[in-house]
Formats: sequence, structure tokens, C-alpha cells
Amino acid sequence: MLNRKIQRLFRNNLGTLFLLSTTVTFLGCANRPEPLSEHQKPNNQQSFKAPLSAAVAKHKQYKATPAEMGRDAEVNGNLSEAARWYTEAAKDNDTEAQVALGDLYFKGKGVRQNYQEALKWYTLAASQNNAAAQINIAEMYLNGNGVAQAPKKAETYFILAADQGSSYAKSRLGMMYFNGQTTPKDSEKGINLLSEAAQAGEINAAYKLGDIYRLGLEVKVDTAQAIRWYRIAAEQGDARAEHAIGSLLFSGSSGVTKNQSEAIEWFLRAGQKGLADAQNSLGVAYTEGDGVAANLTEAVKWYDAAAQQNHAMAQTNLATMYRYGLGVPRDFVKAYKWYAVANKRFSTADIGMQVAIETSIQTLVESMNPSQIQQATNQVADWLDTH
Repeated sequence: MLNRKIQRLFRNNLGTLFLLSTTVTFLGCANRPEPLSEHQKPNNQQSFKAPLSAAVAKHKQYKATPAEMGRDAEVNGNLSEAARWYTEAAKDNDTEAQVALGDLYFKGKGVRQNYQEALKWYTLAASQNNAAAQINIAEMYLNGNGVAQAPKKAETYFILAADQGSSYAKSRLGMMYFNGQTTPKDSEKGINLLSEAAQAGEINAAYKLGDIYRLGLEVKVDTAQAIRWYRIAAEQGDARAEHAIGSLLFSGSSGVTKNQSEAIEWFLRAGQKGLADAQNSLGVAYTEGDGVAANLTEAVKWYDAAAQQNHAMAQTNLATMYRYGLGVPRDFVKAYKWYAVANKRFSTADIGMQVAIETSIQTLVESMNPSQIQQATNQVADWLDTH
């Protein structure tokens, strides 16, 4: 735990000590951690991309089919050759080859990107009940890739795939219903579909449900239920869910016993995966000695890791460490840089933070010479140009 003198010093300058990122963003927000791939396929289609056996790849036991030749070429990075073989197989009505060829046109790999050509091949496969193709068409209409956005058409294709048992399609449908991307909005139906998908192991559905119950979105806040869903995602290595569980345990709340030591373990799991929110949370824990022995050098390490990812709160905290020489040599130039960079990251909704940071910068400038100020402003410009 920092001594009282340092605590007073921080509170006098930023109004609070260090800022812990505990708010979990949910899917559908602009600042969400990593989004679902526009081109993700259901699990039962993934095996199509598996490498051929050596016997098949080398054609030792039998003559490979065009689809197999295409798959082998794709695995080996020969995408133009893969497109040629997939085209031959697709024209022969091989649905998996049609999907694979559509993928190449969608991504512009091995062929010139052409959404209409991708849609053509997906449609042929979808008409033969290929769930992956149905999902890809739904995503195109939902996101407006080469077609006018049409949520209703997206819903139709997601339903076709969901009726074949695709948990991914159920997850996407659930999110559409819950977020009101269909008319009328049906949050209850959305939660039911998300629950089915989550119980089948769909990570994003489980995480979304955790947010719903944690934040009380269309339901009563139920922290215990939130942790239950977060755990399903966390058990599959989802860093967002790991941080969410850690945040609930760190602060404690109704239905959850405060356990900062266990929270640190969850933060570490997520932080080691590169999640900036978790890295900032670890920095705060090591700064204040909550759930772990205080270690300012370790705190700086985690703040810096998150700051490099443009995490505004971590950048602010890192600036404070440099300003007062906590865990690092005192450095007004670096303190100025990180305060200024963070100030660019906070939105107008964070006016309180912006004012506090600007005040800190003004105070720093009073202790800096013209050369230091120029050096700091150059570093800020360089960072903004490259990030």
C-alpha cells in the first residue's frame, strides 16, 4: 500500500489515486474488445480446412479430387492455384468448394476481391443447405459487404443455419433480437437464443449474457448469474470474460464475495493474453497493494503494456508514475507525453478526466525548460502519427 503522503499527492492532482478499469463493454458497442469475424463459420464446418494427410496430399493412394487439390494448395499458401481447383469443384456442385471459393473472393486472396462473386458461390451452396454459406450470406447482408444492408435478409439466413443446429447462428440471431436489429426488438427471445448458444460453447454468446446480467440490461442485475456465464467463456480462454470475473471479485458485490487474491489470478490470465483493461487493472493492484504485495516496478510494467495499446486510463496512470518517479526514474518529458496522449483518447463524455489531465500538464510545464517541452511535444506528435 502506498504511504499516505503519496496518496494525498495523487488525490490532490487527479482527484483520485489510480483508475481501475472494471467496466465491461458488451458486444454491439463501438469500443468493444476484438469483434466477431465477418466470415466465421460454425464449428462443424471448420474441419473442411484441415490439412490433407500426407498420402492424399502426395496422391500416393489415389487421385485427389479437385476440392482436395484446392484445399491442399490453400494449406500450402498457393491461393491462386487453390482458386483454380475450387472453381473446378464448385462448378461440379461441391458445396464445400463453393464456400471455399466464396471465401477467396470475399477476402481477395488468390483472386481479385469481388463480393458479388463471393455471394454467387455462397448462394449456390446455401441453396443446398450448407450452413457455413448461409451464415456468410447473413453476415454480408448484416454488414453491407457488397450488398445493401438488409437485417431482415440476414435474419432469414441465420435462421436457416440455426435450424441446422449452428450455435454460432443462434448466437448471432440472439444478438440481433436483443440489440433491436430486427423489428420488433425481442430481448427475451434474444436471451433464450444466446443461452442455447452459450450452453453449446459459443464464447461470444456466453460473454454477452454475462454483460446482460452484470449490467442489468433488460433484466434485473444478477452478479452470480453474470459470473456463471462469464465462466463458460473464460473456461475457453476468453480474456474479456477473465477480466470481468476478476473485476467482480476485486470489488465484491451482491452475490459475489470480495476476493482480491483470486481476482489478481484472473487479471493475470487476461493480462498475459494482452487484454489492455486487465493490464491496467494489474497496474492498479500492484500500485496500491490490493490482493498482491505492492510493487511499483511491476505496476509500471503493466501500465506500459496497456498504454502501448492506447488504453487511456493506463496512459494516465503511467504518466503519473513518471511524474512522481514511482517505479521509474522521474521523467517530466515522458509524463507530459503520456498525459497528452491520454487526453486525446478520452471522449468528450470524460470531461472530468480531460480537465484533470490538462491541469496536470499545465503544472508539469511550470517545472520544464523549453527544450524538455519541445521534446515532449515532438514525442506526442510522433505517437499520434503512428498510432
